[in-house]
Amino acid sequence: MFASNYRTLAVVFAILCSVPFGVVAQTSPSKDSEAVRKHVAELGRSYSRMIQENDADAIAKILADDYLLADEEGKVFTKTQDLATYPAKKLRVRISSVEYLEQNVRLISRDIAIDHSTIRFVGTSSGKPFDITERCTTTWAKRKGTWLIIADHFSIRPPNK
Repeated sequence: MFASNYRTLAVVFAILCSVPFGVVAQTSPSKDSEAVRKHVAELGRSYSRMIQENDADAIAKILADDYLLADEEGKVFTKTQDLATYPAKKLRVRISSVEYLEQNVRLISRDIAIDHSTIRFVGTSSGKPFDITERCTTTWAKRKGTWLIIADHFSIRPPNK
């Protein structure tokens, strides 16, 4: 009986020891994952250009139907609510430059990526100049073969002193 329990424990121990190694092997960087990260990073930069150009039609195509945005003031918007803000922005906001200070895309799985970026926006709002730097977290999900934004969070980075 002791030998049987010993063999069972040995098998269970072997299985448990092999799980972490299998997980590490699956999550180690590969050429494919690097290509996906670069692709999502470019999608993020393209999204910033759409925001700069106030292109609500293009933005509507890359936002998932269940998209949620948490803005700098802590307000939460659905896709429909966010897109509804663009006509008013088009009348009063002009972004003259968008500068990425840093961008780090992490792959959570083959179909989920998170883009952590620090972006400087310079322009005018209602004729008054602004120069703000935001921390942006954009969550992308690949759905039916297309990368879509499922969530955004923006916060203003305080100026360096």
